[in-house]
Amino acid sequence: MRSRIFGALAFSALISWAMSACTSAGVSFVYMAIDTGGAQPRQTFYTDSTGVFCIAKYSAARQDATLDFVINQLTGSPWCSPSKVDTTDIHPVFWNGELTPGKGVESVAAMQLLATGMPIVHPCNGYCAQNLPAGNLCKGTGATAGSAACEATYESLGADSCGLGLTCCESLIPGGSSSGTGLSTVPFPAGTFVCHVLLDGVEVGSTPFTIEYPPGNCPVSPPVDGVPCYNWVPEGSKCAGNGVNVTCTCGESGVWSCVK
Repeated sequence: MRSRIFGALAFSALISWAMSACTSAGVSFVYMAIDTGGAQPRQTFYTDSTGVFCIAKYSAARQDATLDFVINQLTGSPWCSPSKVDTTDIHPVFWNGELTPGKGVESVAAMQLLATGMPIVHPCNGYCAQNLPAGNLCKGTGATAGSAACEATYESLGADSCGLGLTCCESLIPGGSSSGTGLSTVPFPAGTFVCHVLLDGVEVGSTPFTIEYPPGNCPVSPPVDGVPCYNWVPEGSKCAGNGVNVTCTCGESGVWSCVK
């Protein structure tokens, strides 16, 4: 009889634990990847990466469980002196975002990192592009002056019109919708970072990652004369241009200078 009572109590405890587990949520793993499905994990990214995602492996029986992603920048790598570690000109909270992924078992919750960091609040009826520089950026006699090289059927609204360091290229075609997230040609900042994941306000995991200048200090796409190169590759980089025997140099002016 005692064994039956003990067995009944144990079974009751098991049912109670299972019911409790069904109403909870948890994160088993936090890591970085280059894809939204988390199938291509990475810890090192580049300034010209096409995707940087913080991934959480998530399980929950609750529809309203909330995941928060907070990315802190720890150090930077200055454009003019890429080997120097910078801890002053950084954004301690570089990016954050929130997801409510719903019910699931070991599901992937992915938060994409924007190259501009915190969301842009400036509306732009078109897209945002990197400001064109003016003067000598490495000697402190220049600045990012705006007037970005906008595509055909778009016009520049001037420096910082789409957020700090960004120009709004406004559509000349009537009827376009306003958007502050249509970013293009903006590099990720080089440096070290960490992604923290919080479940219902409580941290459940974190992972470090780095963003570096591209291998060989040259972008994947061939550089084009007059296009901004600052923060994409280190100052002084020499890369093969778009054409036969074309060499492009990223000088202190912050734009590519290409010669044959």
